[in-house]
Amino acid sequence: MFTELKDVKHALTALELSSIISITDHNGIITYANDYFCDISKFDRNEIIGNSHKVISSGFHDADHFKDLWDTLGRKQVWKGEMKNRAKDGSEFWISMSVIPLANDAEEVYQYVSIGKDITARKQNENTLLKTMENLHDIENALDASSIVAITDDKGVITYVNEKFCEISMYDREELLGKTHRIINSGFHPKTFFTDMWSTIKRGHVWRGEVKNRAKDGSEYWMHTTIVPFLDDEHKPRQFIAIRTDITDRVRAETDLAERTKQLAKAHDEAIQANRIKSQFLANMSHELRTPLNAIIGYSEMLQEEAEELNESFFAEDLAKINKAGNHLLALINDILDISKIEAGKMELHLEAYSVPDLIQDVLTTIRPLVEGKGNHLETVCNEDGLITSDVTKLRQILINLLSNANKFTDAGSIKLEVYKEYREQRMGYGFRIQDTGIGMTQDQIAKLFQPFTQADASTTRKYGGTGLGLAISQRFSQIMGGDIRVESEFGAGTTFTCWLPSVPTDEVQD
Repeated sequence: MFTELKDVKHALTALELSSIISITDHNGIITYANDYFCDISKFDRNEIIGNSHKVISSGFHDADHFKDLWDTLGRKQVWKGEMKNRAKDGSEFWISMSVIPLANDAEEVYQYVSIGKDITARKQNENTLLKTMENLHDIENALDASSIVAITDDKGVITYVNEKFCEISMYDREELLGKTHRIINSGFHPKTFFTDMWSTIKRGHVWRGEVKNRAKDGSEYWMHTTIVPFLDDEHKPRQFIAIRTDITDRVRAETDLAERTKQLAKAHDEAIQANRIKSQFLANMSHELRTPLNAIIGYSEMLQEEAEELNESFFAEDLAKINKAGNHLLALINDILDISKIEAGKMELHLEAYSVPDLIQDVLTTIRPLVEGKGNHLETVCNEDGLITSDVTKLRQILINLLSNANKFTDAGSIKLEVYKEYREQRMGYGFRIQDTGIGMTQDQIAKLFQPFTQADASTTRKYGGTGLGLAISQRFSQIMGGDIRVESEFGAGTTFTCWLPSVPTDEVQD
């Protein structure tokens, strides 16, 4: 190969510069190490000469590895292999090496020449690749254990399915491989559904959606599906992996919920319609009852006056009872008419500006005799002299209802009416606070307030009477006028009702 001595010298120089070279005697003691050897091992040459290669041993290889090396050399054969070594600073490096035994004329090995190449970077890449493959294998196992997986070629022909795919579809693997997913098509989705899917994945994009499939036994199931295209060097799909999750239970629950919601909505609409019919009926009946009742009240008043003029006190007392009962019944009918109008959405407001002090005086003129008749003390605190724009008739009815309520449940106690200005939600208004020292209420009883035909409890109704309409009407009136009524109470210590109304209604109320 080399014909001249200078060619041999050039070749040896090239080998010296490119390879890690060491020479040992027949006992393995190093007699020579080139610069490359010193550089990679980080030992000085004088630290190496006279030692064996144990000076750079990493401890990585087992005894069999070195036994194979010495057995090969003992047969005067070249040993080739890879060796992991440790440098002086503790760092490790890999060498792909060939150890060549040299024999003398007597065929006795007198030294060994080791020529190596640094493969540390390659080994690191191999280790990284190995770890990556292990991770991918773990991911594959996890995916197979948790998801329904299928792989197809670029035409959609199935090339792989995992066990979960077979379980849910009820097909054997052999029945699925080589087929397309038409084998589990339920016929539920339109053609445009699959056209869109194929258009997406053919462009190399991930597709996600929910698909209804049919198993081998005819049963149907829902899958949340993610299809990922694997692209070739030309960025064209070469295969697709579909990862699915069974969502059959969720879809069924959603379907049942939607059906239940639909039924509830229908029942709600029917209840509203029934309530409107009821309210209309009550309103009509109230009008029908008021006409003869007004006649009864009017004639009883006339007959009572005549009986008193004739000194027929016995008849006068009976006629007074008839008149009182008639007025009570008329008030009840008026309450029913009011609540019916409210529920039917036909309650109209007649807004006007009215003096607050005059309003309070009107209310006190009506309520004071009733309070004094029960032995209660009425205190009024009203330092406001402004105007309130409201439906004065309804506001007067609210205050009379609240004061009558306080008076009904208070015996020989005190009732306080306080009027003051208060801002709520950046709107100025008036607060009307009615506080009594009556029987009070529990929290359970408070929760039942403001419901039509409902009182705090049955014993209250038996003892104090009433229909439970007064508070319900008052709350509805206040809400219609842009305010509300709040209540605080302590059982056995009294109750405080606070009605707040804006001094000027909002545009919505005025409309």
